[in-house]
Amino acid sequence: MSEKLNEKQLLLLISKGNQVAFHEIYERYKDKIYSFAMYLTHTDYLAEEITQEVFINIWATRERLALVESFKSYLVVIAKNVASNHLKRYAFERIVAGKLAQKALLTETTIEEREEEDAILKIHEEAIKTLSVQQQRVYILHHIKGVKNKEIAELLGISLYTVKEYLKIASRTVRDYVSKKIDLMIILALNVFFN
Repeated sequence: MSEKLNEKQLLLLISKGNQVAFHEIYERYKDKIYSFAMYLTHTDYLAEEITQEVFINIWATRERLALVESFKSYLVVIAKNVASNHLKRYAFERIVAGKLAQKALLTETTIEEREEEDAILKIHEEAIKTLSVQQQRVYILHHIKGVKNKEIAELLGISLYTVKEYLKIASRTVRDYVSKKIDLMIILALNVFFN
């Protein structure tokens, strides 16, 4: 843009579809979002993906920008939601599915990826420890060792219905615990990068 516009003017232009104004906002904030995402993920690819998704969301909801009083606060909310969704999806795909141990043996990973996996694995292990002893057994047998429900019932001497109930309760408890921990990590990172 030929003249330096303030943020409110840029947001008004973006809300009307001005791509040049959007590019200027992108240039102002992309490094901050990328640094925040890199701090959380320790992976260049994921940090770039999160950064892109944040700005895609801003463009997709550009009509709202004319009403935004504090773009920094608006940006923080979007960054938090995008990062939270990515990290939770990452955690559940790699940990809850029990693929982490197999993947570590079968493929090479970078030190940063290994550190991220270790951090999420630790959160997952903490979550499992919050379960009752019997729920822990059922959860580990099913999600980590891949044992079928019927076999779990036979191994533990409990009914198939009980196995299913334990799994339902345990899975929800673990999912909630992991989600809250990831949300806390994101809030702490937002404080570092946006305050």
